[in-house]
Amino acid sequence: MKSLSYALAVVGLTLVLTTSLSNAGGWAVVTLDQVPGGVMANQPFGVSFAVRQHGRTLLGGLSPKITLNYSEAGSSTVIYARPVSDKTGWYQAAIILPKPGAWTWSIDAFGAFPQPMPTLTVGAPAPVDKSERVVEQSAAPPVTVPAWVGWLHVDEDFGACAVRRLAACICRCFCRGSVRGPANP
Repeated sequence: MKSLSYALAVVGLTLVLTTSLSNAGGWAVVTLDQVPGGVMANQPFGVSFAVRQHGRTLLGGLSPKITLNYSEAGSSTVIYARPVSDKTGWYQAAIILPKPGAWTWSIDAFGAFPQPMPTLTVGAPAPVDKSERVVEQSAAPPVTVPAWVGWLHVDEDFGACAVRRLAACICRCFCRGSVRGPANP
């Protein structure tokens, strides 16, 4: 009777251990679609990756966490990737890094095992030359309306006042048969 009790205990323990280990899930691999390049500070860039269970089967239904750490201590960013709608097991995220320099990062698909990714070198954005912008704006010819409302000049500051003047002029032209000049706003 004792041996039967021991045998049942061993079988029961084996079943419990086998069941719990098979539900553990094993391991997974995160594979980048492409290593991000040409990353600039304060400009968005995209990351696309797949999560494969046991390195083979694409695994959907996750919320992978992307953690980015700046080379100086204390500066980090955490972003959660979203699933790609038509591709099971694929995820994507839009990332904006605030500072130029070296950023280390990892992707954690399950919450306990972050997988390190290649270091990102983030460049400083090119300074905007405001004098070129002014030249571009002034180089464009102003837009004018037909001669019968030639007193109305439309430029980039076209606003509500100009719209009221145009409406008044059109009403005078078509309703009374003559144009008497600009309407007071």
